[in-house]
Amino acid sequence: MSRAAWAARSGAFDLRDLRQTTCRRSRATLLGGVAAVMWVLTVLAVPGWSSDLRWHDPFALCAGNCAVYASLGMFTATAESNSFGLNGDFIPDGGDYVAPWNYDYEDSFLVSAAVSRRVLSWGALASAELEAGLGQRFGEMHATEVWGALYLRWHAFPWNDLVRTTVAVSTGLNYASRIEERERRRDGSGNGGAHLLHYLAPELTFALPERQDWEMVFRYHHRSGGGAFWGDSAHFNGVTGGANCAKVGLRHRL
Repeated sequence: MSRAAWAARSGAFDLRDLRQTTCRRSRATLLGGVAAVMWVLTVLAVPGWSSDLRWHDPFALCAGNCAVYASLGMFTATAESNSFGLNGDFIPDGGDYVAPWNYDYEDSFLVSAAVSRRVLSWGALASAELEAGLGQRFGEMHATEVWGALYLRWHAFPWNDLVRTTVAVSTGLNYASRIEERERRRDGSGNGGAHLLHYLAPELTFALPERQDWEMVFRYHHRSGGGAFWGDSAHFNGVTGGANCAKVGLRHRL
């Protein structure tokens, strides 16, 4: 007899299945909400906007499509579910939102640098960038990190005449030269962590309209197996935890 049939006959239900179903519905709701917000921002910020897709040759002259970025960050023990406000309806065992100034900061830091190249733009609305980065931990952690990522960036905000604003999110890979003891403890799988993990690093940038080539960057630097989000991190040794770092940096577009 199938689980569903047994549950229907006995009146019992599987709490885990229920929570996973609720999470999937919450994710779909969130994505739909984000799409709606982006559409409203488009109408408000870019009247007569163009949706033309344009490919930028990565081997051509930069012409404003290249950038260099430097940052300093502090590691935090605050979980990403709290940092993003992804409560238990979105991620099982998630928590309430915690603002960056209330993070549980640790005595470990990350100094990093990265280069990036815009490879695709969608009118004045959005763009895609490739980034390669290098970081060094110091304090109570000492690993060296390298990463490569694809960033999707949204540009259209109605207040851009006052402050040029973008928001971006990445997907990529992050390699750490050593598995720190703190990462081992945060790995809920019990597999002892992994050198290679998924790299998710959303960021928010601000620039003056007359100096758009210089951006202040606030980035949440996160490496993990992603198991708490999509439930399957087999590609990363089953790791669910990792490391979180709140960073402030400066980017110059060339």
